[in-house]
Formats: sequence, structure tokens, C-alpha cells
Amino acid sequence: MVEKMCEYCDIIAQKKTAHVLYEDEQSLIFIKNPKQIISIPKQHYIIMEQVPEEVLAHLFNATSKISSILFEALGAEGSNFIIHNGVAAGQTTDHFSVNTIFRASNDGFNFAWPTTKPSQDELLKNQEQIVNGLMQLNEKKEEEKKNEDKPKEPQEQEPEKKERKEKRYSREHVAEIEDYRIRQLIRMP
Repeated sequence: MVEKMCEYCDIIAQKKTAHVLYEDEQSLIFIKNPKQIISIPKQHYIIMEQVPEEVLAHLFNATSKISSILFEALGAEGSNFIIHNGVAAGQTTDHFSVNTIFRASNDGFNFAWPTTKPSQDELLKNQEQIVNGLMQLNEKKEEEKKNEDKPKEPQEQEPEKKERKEKRYSREHVAEIEDYRIRQLIRMP
């Protein structure tokens, strides 16, 4: 199997140079350009939903500390934290990252986009879908925790793994899948 190249993994492995600001066992932060830094987990994850909570917390903590220091060092007046989570969100590198953009008054950046005021029915429908999704996620986590506490039975040897064939999904099929994490994984670049 040919492994796909990852620009950020190459930076982590020092196969590609970068102006590194911070590095520890879980994260690496480097300068992309004079007004932007990129924070990445050292382990390869494509989208945020794949990143374990403890790694994500560590990455955001490191990003926050570096941001505070650079805020003072660069004289920034503000900052934007941007996560391009999936191709539809503008993700161009197959590695999860947090982009920090340092801002100044009248710097010409405009992150405003046209907004429409949703109806109360639309908001209630979205709220219901999100709350139901959170409840399902919590139920699944509780079930997983119960299963972890149970004593494990000896397992038979695994049969030989069959060669995995790539499966393509239509947009309609993806939209029908209830678990958002599965939908995101299907959409991965």
C-alpha cells in the first residue's frame, strides 16, 4: 500500500523545514507567515473528530500559551482561531490543524459573511437535531464504558483480514447516515 504524503507529518519528521515556535511530545506549532501560526498534533489525524479529547485539550492549551506570547511580541490587537474541518470547510492539508491569525485594526481582513436570520422553527429543528445527536453520543459513551468494566472473554484468533476495497458514497447516502462522525469520516480528503 502506498502511503499518502502529509506536509505536516513531514515537518514533524523534519523532512521539511519550518520555523518551529514550540514542540513537545504531543504538539508542534510553527509560523506559516508573519501573521499566522499553525498548531498541529504530532500524531496524524485528518479531522477534529478523530483527535482524542486529551490531545485536543493539550493542543489548544499549547496554542493559547503561544498565542499569548505572540500577542505581546507582535503587538497584535486581536486574533482569530480557524479550524478547517473537512474539505467543505476549506481544509487543504490532510492533517488536523488550528490556524491562529494575528489581527490589527483596519488590517484589511474581513471574516464577515452574509447571514440570514433563521426562523424560530429552523432554530428549534436544528436544536432538536443537535440535542438528539448529543444524547446518542452520551448513550454510546456510557455503553462503551459499561463494556470496558465487564471482564473480557478470551477471543478466538481473528480470521485473515480481507483486502479493504474503497467504497464511494453518494451525497444522498451520506446525508442519510445519522452518526455525524461517520459522515465526516466518509467526507475526509
